[in-house]
Amino acid sequence: MSVSTRTAIAALIVLAAPATHAAEDLLGVSHAAADKWAGPFVGGQVGVNNTSATGLSNENGFEGGVSLGYNTLAGAASLGSPAVLGADFFTEFNSEEVHSGNVSYGSNVLGMDFLAGYPLGVGRQFMPYLKFGFGDINATGDLSRNGSGVGARVGVGAELWLNPGLGLVAQWIHQTGNSITNDNFTLGVNYHFGTQ
Repeated sequence: MSVSTRTAIAALIVLAAPATHAAEDLLGVSHAAADKWAGPFVGGQVGVNNTSATGLSNENGFEGGVSLGYNTLAGAASLGSPAVLGADFFTEFNSEEVHSGNVSYGSNVLGMDFLAGYPLGVGRQFMPYLKFGFGDINATGDLSRNGSGVGARVGVGAELWLNPGLGLVAQWIHQTGNSITNDNFTLGVNYHFGTQ
């Protein structure tokens, strides 16, 4: 690559951020638009839990949960919008279902998740995110003798901002612990306190 080509590319990169900000300002989008994601929130969710235990079949059941968390903004304004970093405490209920060998079990999970997201779109209304954390899986039903065990969690999701302060959330979370594997596919709502 020639020196003049590299210089032109570097110039375009340097000019891109201010041009993006100028375009956002013309559309009425301020850098403060991402502020709506910062602060405390409470959420609830329902969905499908696909679960299996060591040596048993996969079965689908009901999943429900609640969470209480806090988000903060991180990153330079030159990125166009700061990233969102958050954490929440959660509890989940996974219904008892009959698996192979006529074994019936479910699970209750209590733990903490961490979130990294990036608001997109005009007004920063849409935020895809990654989640990771840990949870204590307490087996129920025929597996209740197994007690509980902590396992790591990973997942992806997205939240769509609905004024005032409400967000519609869709996510998938995968967790293995206490010989149980849970895959939760959920829809939920978050309420963000102190937002407009």
